[in-house]
Amino acid sequence: MKKEQLKMEINIEAFELLQKSIQLPRGYLLTRFKKGLEDSWSDLLNASSFDSEWSINRIKDYFTCEYRLNGSAAVIYNERVISATFASVHSGLCLPTPCRITNLSSENNVHTGIFDYVSTHPEYRGKGFSKVVCISILDYFFTEMCYKRVVLNTDDWRLPAISLYFSLGFKPIINSEPVSIRWKKIHKDLERTKK
Repeated sequence: MKKEQLKMEINIEAFELLQKSIQLPRGYLLTRFKKGLEDSWSDLLNASSFDSEWSINRIKDYFTCEYRLNGSAAVIYNERVISATFASVHSGLCLPTPCRITNLSSENNVHTGIFDYVSTHPEYRGKGFSKVVCISILDYFFTEMCYKRVVLNTDDWRLPAISLYFSLGFKPIINSEPVSIRWKKIHKDLERTKK
């Protein structure tokens, strides 16, 4: 049986403390989703150990929502998507203008941003590209969408991703003793990888 994914969150105050200016090497471009690169997005997501197949049609369908389209970030090199992430939607809702909504205080409010599928092609990992796309999407959530909080789901074994999320200011959401135990193990595993 597959374990329930762990949850992490960041609030706007933590984001405001984050060093956001990251320079891409020459020839690399940070952009939002562009039509014509669906096959490259598909290749990237399929190379990233996610539990489902990403066809070109699924990519096209995924980006029919303006929220996901505007809330996407990709690093492109030689017309190839090498790192990407995008905003997810709540229960299939596509809400393009939450800045107009004044009550953002509810914990489980649909106006909390959701990170989805942070991915870097295996050939380009460890070079900071995931951090670039994550900062871009956090900026989208907090600046353009006026969210106060962003959440994501992750798995225990995704230690490099979890390390990245911690470096961005994300904190674990611990809502039970079993989840607390899993996070303690992750912290130990991360410490071990630093040595």
